[in-house]
Amino acid sequence: MPLPWRLQDCRHGSFKLLSQPPRVPLRYANTSRSKFQSSATVGRPQRWQSRILWISVPVAFFGCVAYVKYRNWEEPGLNPERFIPFTLVAKEAVSSTSSVFTLSPRWATTNSQIYDQAWKDGIWSVQVKQPQLQIARSYTPLSPILNSEQIIDSDLRFLIRRDPQGEVSGYLHKLPIGAEIELRGPHLEYAIPNDVDEVVFLAGGTGIAPALQVVHRLIVLSSSPGRESPRIRILWANRRREDALGLPMNNLDKPTEDNSSTARPSLPSLLARELTNLQQDHQGKLSFQYFNDDQKSFITEDVLAKCFLDSTRQAKKCPTEGPAGRKLILVSGPDGFVKHYAGPKVWQGGVEHSGPVGGILKRLDLSGWEVWKL
Repeated sequence: MPLPWRLQDCRHGSFKLLSQPPRVPLRYANTSRSKFQSSATVGRPQRWQSRILWISVPVAFFGCVAYVKYRNWEEPGLNPERFIPFTLVAKEAVSSTSSVFTLSPRWATTNSQIYDQAWKDGIWSVQVKQPQLQIARSYTPLSPILNSEQIIDSDLRFLIRRDPQGEVSGYLHKLPIGAEIELRGPHLEYAIPNDVDEVVFLAGGTGIAPALQVVHRLIVLSSSPGRESPRIRILWANRRREDALGLPMNNLDKPTEDNSSTARPSLPSLLARELTNLQQDHQGKLSFQYFNDDQKSFITEDVLAKCFLDSTRQAKKCPTEGPAGRKLILVSGPDGFVKHYAGPKVWQGGVEHSGPVGGILKRLDLSGWEVWKL
């Protein structure tokens, strides 16, 4: 049995008192504090743990903040599955009940790519949420204004009428500039075919928005040298003359003599200026007719019959080369407007469908025409 280390040194003739015990191999070391261990040796790891803790906590905090800001900055914009916040940056009154709302995404997004695809697909809409009631309504964006310095590519514009019974429209009209509005979309309402030769669009009130989407899709986006653009005729009806101030009325108009807002002069609204510019830029391919209840001007059966007769004459006068394209009749507006001209829409399997043609259009000869209710 080996002697203790002090006695071993004596046997070799040189007794030497060591100031410290020999270092114990790690495999024999005891984790508990021994009598040879100093307090400084034990306290050193604890101080390092404290320093690591003080460093790791702020690093983790600022890392989380940076991650959240990165996710916000890279937010992909409109999403058909969840609501994305936008900011109300402008609101221009069109009439006493309608305004054009301009919404801008809160973060820098890739919305331009989403919009481009939606415009190419056809007529599309987004859902707007009313946060207090947790309900949503669909609204159709207005077509973009080309070469506008005030409207950027990521903005969306909507023509919204304040309905006394509408929870969402009333909520939106009360919001101040800078308010947050949540949108979800885009949702495709109608895929516009590529082989369209002619479109007749019956628009009631804010139904002018999808009509302008058709113009943007078939004329603005598809215009190119050597390509024949479709002919589009839009018949826009409003209850009040003020909804289309600045736009020329058709020959059936009879000015009223009352003291209502229809008799008060006013500058053309932004929407009126847009429609005028569109028609001037695309003469021969795009035409508008305006009607309103105030001046006893209506889209009657005779007006529609003449419209389709003019279409037949124009087709014979300027025949297209190759196979004939499709002819579309699109109807958009309040439910009563759609039902009056094309019959009611129907629900099947929880989904709303266009349904059979009814109303005034059913009494007309529509051979060769397709009818779609929006």
